[in-house]
Amino acid sequence: MLRTDILIIGAGPAGTYLAEKLASKGIDTTIIEKKKEIGKHACSGLVSTRIDNFVKIDSSLIENKIKGSTFHSENTSFTIKREDTQAYVLNRPAFDRFMAKRAESAGAEILTGISFESYHTKDGLAYTKTDKETIQSKIIVGCDGAGSVVRKASGLNTGKKQQVNGILGYTDKKDNSDLVELFYGKDIAPGFFAWKIPRGERTEYGLASDRDHIGHFNRFIAEHNIKIDKRYTHPICFGILDKTSTDNIILLGDAALQVKPFSGGGIIYSFLCADIASEVIASAIESNNFTSSALEIYDMRWKSVLAEKIELGLGIRKTIDSLSDTELGTFFSILSKSRKDIELFGDMDFL
Repeated sequence: MLRTDILIIGAGPAGTYLAEKLASKGIDTTIIEKKKEIGKHACSGLVSTRIDNFVKIDSSLIENKIKGSTFHSENTSFTIKREDTQAYVLNRPAFDRFMAKRAESAGAEILTGISFESYHTKDGLAYTKTDKETIQSKIIVGCDGAGSVVRKASGLNTGKKQQVNGILGYTDKKDNSDLVELFYGKDIAPGFFAWKIPRGERTEYGLASDRDHIGHFNRFIAEHNIKIDKRYTHPICFGILDKTSTDNIILLGDAALQVKPFSGGGIIYSFLCADIASEVIASAIESNNFTSSALEIYDMRWKSVLAEKIELGLGIRKTIDSLSDTELGTFFSILSKSRKDIELFGDMDFL
């Protein structure tokens, strides 16, 4: 039986960033990842420059730099743009591997091709059954994405939760624009939006919707005369869970719905929450207490930082969804008149 202090399920950025933080504190940390290859089929890599506050990004990972966005409705478009760079377009598979190497360099162990199946607790410890072996740990951290099996197995699957399904693909057309384009409308992407991300040597097109995302994506790329060879699909969940911790369990990142409801992005939120989780976990290790009462401070601390922002994002999402395409055009016209204020005060992570 493998024994470790902390078992992290999932080797995405949330899991590997937390592993690096914990291992740097001298805490025995192991990650298991169901994929055999880290970073394979990762989702979009548009992330605000706030990531510089957490990790020093290797310049080779940055495919393009973004200064703003153009918002399109059926009949109205407007652009929000600043003079300085607001976001990086990262090579997400390479970024995921970069983060994994950082975690390993800090002392964490990463085991790939191993799937979480279930867990039970006994005498204050957690025992995780995988498809390979049983792993004993003090705490299990679910970093296994929007469809988190840890969330379901732990009973932490209740609360205000919404889901859309995303699909994206790439063309080999070069595009060095410093603007992302977002497309809204009930005929385009009901429940969310479509997007175009310039990646320098290539261009990404994607769409997320709460219904028939594949059909809407096919129509979107056909209308724009876009040809895409490979496509990747993934769910996006957002909302507020009642709890993201219980006995021997913590949820982090997409698994905890720590996601911006208005964009679906989650890297910055997950890093913020991982910093909190690392402190709570270190305290639990020191006191040898892994009960719900010891870990619930994690819930209180991260929600004090992000819950209001997530609730605001949910409200914006609900408002946009309630508008007809004509009303949406009027709404965008109103926003365009406030463009200078949005450029001055807006924040892509916190609105």
